[in-house]
Amino acid sequence: MQSNADTTGMHRKAALWSPMTYWLSEEDRWYLSYVDYMSALDLDTAFRRNMHGRIMLARSLTSGIEGIGGPYEDTLMLMEPDENSQAWEGLQGVNSWYPYQLDDGTWRSFYGSAQSQYFPIPFWGVGLAESASFFGSWQRAAHGNPVLIDTLFVENPVVDRLADGRFVAFVDGGPKTMFAYSVSDDGINWSRAIFIDLEKHTQRWWAKPWGMRTPLGLIKEGDGMYTLFFTAKDAPEDDEYSGFGHVGMCKLKLVDHKK
Repeated sequence: MQSNADTTGMHRKAALWSPMTYWLSEEDRWYLSYVDYMSALDLDTAFRRNMHGRIMLARSLTSGIEGIGGPYEDTLMLMEPDENSQAWEGLQGVNSWYPYQLDDGTWRSFYGSAQSQYFPIPFWGVGLAESASFFGSWQRAAHGNPVLIDTLFVENPVVDRLADGRFVAFVDGGPKTMFAYSVSDDGINWSRAIFIDLEKHTQRWWAKPWGMRTPLGLIKEGDGMYTLFFTAKDAPEDDEYSGFGHVGMCKLKLVDHKK
């Protein structure tokens, strides 16, 4: 897929972000969600280069594990700004998506937004959507939104399941230049963010501020060990938007699964 690079603020797929893949074993097929935005030149008072985001779901045309490479075709629009948008959502629209299944068979998904019609932007947040099916129809949860994992900035949660049954979501911490995680017993009620400062464990190669961005989920390695990849940038520290093309890797160990 490729954006059409339109900056008139009138066309869909002007900017494409946050591709996330999901393997559905019952269909023997990969699906991919992503955000498509309209785009316009920024104003002094508003961030408009990514605005009115909506979540699209695409289906791999190639069955089997090897189908992760696509090609993909759009199949559904899962969520967009509409009359059901909540007060904390803003001009950015829906800016991220990550679905996961609860023990009762129903589905939840984190979705994000930001009031980017204001500058500086007061809050990047996430809420929960709910559905009986992975394919929808998805509805914003009536209560508990936004999910206050952090009061300033939460973006791009990626959800995994720990061996003890708890859910864990790794999130982009934004201006803190750290990623964080939140845990949940039921997939609905989430803890406040616990930030991981990698500078205490390795030499920093990413820029500040905003240098470290999206953690991409846990890869189980056994014996409580996990690998985590994350996106980051090493552009000059006064260059907010350049240098998004880097990926880092770290190892994490679950040291106390009872807390």
